[in-house]
Amino acid sequence: GDFEAAVECCFRSNNLADALVLSSCGGAELWAKTQAQYFDREVSKRPYLRVVSAVIHSQLAEFVQASDPLQWQETLAILSTYGKSEEFQSLCHALGTRLEEAGDMPNASLCYMCALDYDSASKYWRQQL
Repeated sequence: GDFEAAVECCFRSNNLADALVLSSCGGAELWAKTQAQYFDREVSKRPYLRVVSAVIHSQLAEFVQASDPLQWQETLAILSTYGKSEEFQSLCHALGTRLEEAGDMPNASLCYMCALDYDSASKYWRQQL
């Protein structure tokens, strides 16, 4: 059948679950397109979908850049849980940089320690001496 047309019909009638199921039968391109449309449509109603989308699309670096510095603990927990081991240090460093730019050096220092960047972490410590 014409899975793409069926998916579009499901979106028009707000049957999002059906759209996702049908798109899984229509190949990888339709599946990816449907996921993107679903996330675009639903993320404003369900903020947790930002995390889900970042995880399944391997976009944690972008997630860190768009994250709220006041919610840094949540962001660090997400990185700790879903970040790949080979990218964890760079993600933590990016979060530390974001916090430093926001003026939160104590917590930036903690993120730099998670990134194993002791030079950056020690900037705050030296200021406190």
